[in-house]
Amino acid sequence: MLKFNNVAQERVFTESLQQLREVEERIKRLEAAMREEAQICPYAPVIQALQGLRESPC
Repeated sequence: MLKFNNVAQERVFTESLQQLREVEERIKRLEAAMREEAQICPYAPVIQALQGLRESPC
């Protein structure tokens, strides 16, 4: 655990860490929504083909 000499420094660090966690959660939600949309949008066949190319060994 980190030790801070100043309470304000600890508070700023804690707030920054919380913001990072919130951003990570937001990214997870957005990625899930993109995966879901990629399966049902009009371009789904193209997206799936491109993903297949990405996964195949060269």
